Amino acid sequence: RYGNSPSAQLSEQMDAALYLNHPYMRPVIGWKHEIKQLTREDAVSFYRRYYTPSNAVAVIAGDVTPDEIHELAQETYGALENGVEIGPRMRAAEPPQRAARRVAMEHAQVNLERWRRTYLAPAFSSAAPEVRAGLELLGQILGSGSSSRLYRELVIDRKVAVSARAYYAGRGLEYGEFVFHAVPADGVSLDQLETEIDRVIDDVMSHGVTDEELKRAKTQLIADLVFDQDSQSRMARTFGAALVTGSTVDDVINWPGDVRAVSADEIAALARDHLLLEQSVTGTLKRKAEAQEAG
Repeated sequence: RYGNSPSAQLSEQMDAALYLNHPYMRPVIGWKHEIKQLTREDAVSFYRRYYTPSNAVAVIAGDVTPDEIHELAQETYGALENGVEIGPRMRAAEPPQRAARRVAMEHAQVNLERWRRTYLAPAFSSAAPEVRAGLELLGQILGSGSSSRLYRELVIDRKVAVSARAYYAGRGLEYGEFVFHAVPADGVSLDQLETEIDRVIDDVMSHGVTDEELKRAKTQLIADLVFDQDSQSRMARTFGAALVTGSTVDDVINWPGDVRAVSADEIAALARDHLLLEQSVTGTLKRKAEAQEAG
C-alpha cells in the first residue's frame, strides 16, 4: 500500500497505531516478516479462494446495451467456477478510543521534515449522506488546494509551512480516515507547525466556515463528479469503487444533491464530532541526528 520511502513507512506505522483492533492496522500485503514466510502454495491457495466471480464486481462503460453485456458476462465469467462462496464478513470492530497516540520516526534519507495526523472517521458506505458529504466538504475547505484554510493561513499568511493539506478518505469498507499533513518552512519546528494547524482546526470547530468557503467547496466537489462523467474510464472507476466498498449506484447518483444539502453549521458540528484527539495518531518524520552531523 505505501512503499519503502521514509514517508511511506511513517504512514504504515501510524496505521498500526490508529487501529487498536481492526485489520486496517496491518499493511494490505502484510508485514515484511510475514511475507518472507509465505510460499507459492500460500499465494495460489489465496487466489483460488478469493479471486472468484462471486467475490467480484464487473463495471462496463461505453456504447453497449445491458443485453449485450449480460450475454458477454455470462460467456466470460459464467464459465468460471466459484472456488468458494463468500459468506458474510465477520470483521473485528474498533473499541472506544480514549487516548491520542504519537509516532516519531527518524531516517537518514529524510530531506524535508514532515508532520502528519490521522483521525478515525466513518466509512463512506456506513455514514449518513449528510455526514459523508459534510466530511468531504470539510476536507475540501480545510486542505484542498491553494485556496484552502491550511494553505492560505500556514503557507501564504504565516509562512510556517511550505505545504499543508487535509482530506477525508472514506472509501474503506468499515472505517474511514480524516488526514492532515504538512511540511514546515525553514526554521520552523514541527511543534510550532502542529500548534498552528491545531489553531486552524480549533477555529473551524468554534466559528465554523464562511458561506464563500462552503459555496466554493460544493462547486468543486460537484464539478469533479461532472468531469468524471466526461471520461468512460473515470466514470466506471467511480461506480466500481463505490460498489466494492459497500456503497450503491444510488449513492453515486445522489451525491450532488447530498453535497448541496450540507449547511455551514453541519460542517462545524462534524469537525467537533470527528476531529477528536483521542481518536487520532500524530506522526513526525525527522532526519537522523547522526546523518545531519555527518553531512
